[in-house]
Amino acid sequence: MELKFTQEVKDKWLENLKSGKYIQRYVGLHNKIDNTFCCIGVLGDCIEGLDNNVSENETKNETKNPYVFLRNNSIDVHSIWSLNDKQSKNQRTGYYNDDYSNVIPLIESLQVIE
Repeated sequence: MELKFTQEVKDKWLENLKSGKYIQRYVGLHNKIDNTFCCIGVLGDCIEGLDNNVSENETKNETKNPYVFLRNNSIDVHSIWSLNDKQSKNQRTGYYNDDYSNVIPLIESLQVIE
């Protein structure tokens, strides 16, 4: 059975992005050395049936790939990862964001499949 982008999946993804459990990384799903994740890597880590250990380029038809999962659910992956990878300085701290605050509003606006 193919995994769908339901409200439950969206809520779990957002909950994990906001939890503080994950540190945002740029370029790549998951860096095992410093244990950082791009926002799509958080999706791959927190949703059963997805796997961050697959490469987008190597496995175009692999449904466990978080990129492919989003594309199969008519979600613009490019907009998500490009916003995730856009480093923006936090006005309050002067440091670059590492908390997904730049991408959460976009994810909150995504349409779900019921």
